Amino acid sequence: RIAAEAARLCGRAIVPEICPIINLEEALEWPAERRIFFWEKAGQLLQEPLGNFFEIAVYIGPEGGFSEEEVNLARKKEVSLRSLGPRILPVETAALVALTLVTYQLTFR
Repeated sequence: RIAAEAARLCGRAIVPEICPIINLEEALEWPAERRIFFWEKAGQLLQEPLGNFFEIAVYIGPEGGFSEEEVNLARKKEVSLRSLGPRILPVETAALVALTLVTYQLTFR
């Protein structure tokens, strides 16, 4: 209901799907055309255009960041590792920044 109301207020034609909570390994298996794992030590920013993708999965770590084991799992699953920049952000801010970057790359590139 909240997603539908937010989509209406924003003028979105498609209501985002809100899925149940799952573990990271299951999340990394989620079907998507592009999967982006934001990690503070990735070194590479999200700079490539995303205009050709319809389904994009975005992974944001918990407070304290992803563990090395979780990062290695993402690498094993061939998920793109990207950084949000030089600062460590609170998880709420990191999610907004990540979605802003993805939206920019989808819209303006």
